[in-house]
Amino acid sequence: MAMAGEKDKFEVYEDKRGEWRWRRIASNGKIVGSACEGYKDRKDCEANMKRGANAKDKWEFYQDKRSEWRWRRKASNGKIVGAASEGYNKRGDAESNAERQGFKPDGAPAKAPAKTAAAKPAGKAAAAKAPAKGAKKGAAKG
Repeated sequence: MAMAGEKDKFEVYEDKRGEWRWRRIASNGKIVGSACEGYKDRKDCEANMKRGANAKDKWEFYQDKRSEWRWRRKASNGKIVGAASEGYNKRGDAESNAERQGFKPDGAPAKAPAKTAAAKPAGKAAAAKAPAKGAKKGAAKG
């Protein structure tokens, strides 16, 4: 049986501001991760996307205003380099989502990186598919 995230794909796209972003898509088509910010250079976006496990990063799990569990990942310089793209009913579900992004709850080895999808062309179609900031989706599993 495949582990959660093994069949995920990454998509790199240019947003309506002309900045590069990425999103991680589960095999069921749900977005399970996305860039926290836009990048001027595609290579910087891809470097963030491929960050994987990093022992120096700090992971925070918290409940938002709606009492839903979320996570955020901070680099050693304090900059947020990742965050949950949606809220979860259970902390464990937020942790499972964070594992897809490189979180290691018990020191287990990091999972293999997912495949990267070809970049989508810039323009209205790509911008229309981009998740809106602060958009709320239903709670997802793993």
